[in-house]
Amino acid sequence: MDVGFTGTQNGMSIDQSVTLHHLLHEFNPNRVRHGMCVGADKQFHDICRSMGLYIIGHPGITSRGTVWNRADCDVDEIEPELPFLDRNTVIAQECDILIATPEQIDEQVRSGTWSTIRRAWKFYKPVFIIYPNGIVEERHGA
Repeated sequence: MDVGFTGTQNGMSIDQSVTLHHLLHEFNPNRVRHGMCVGADKQFHDICRSMGLYIIGHPGITSRGTVWNRADCDVDEIEPELPFLDRNTVIAQECDILIATPEQIDEQVRSGTWSTIRRAWKFYKPVFIIYPNGIVEERHGA
């Protein structure tokens, strides 16, 4: 199983982090992938590294080709740099399931996390949304 991840650059709440750890143990993925940003991506990375999981990094760049908000992550495999929205699409396409830790409870229009969730739904991927209070909701798209 290949687990994709998306989360807020402001980082996960403690409840999100605890629930994420439990989900990863439950899913026992062969590989995980994330966007290599500061905040939740880095927290996810550190949890996965502590579990000995194989990690694929998907670095993002701005539309002008500059690096922004990249975290220092020792990944096992790195994908080519892509503009953020394109990078999010690749993560959504390549995973079997997506885990998301949004900062907000309600879906947001201008949010990279929610954008990645919507992209996963378009590819008919199950999405496990871990809300800030640690509650998980499994949602499927159209």
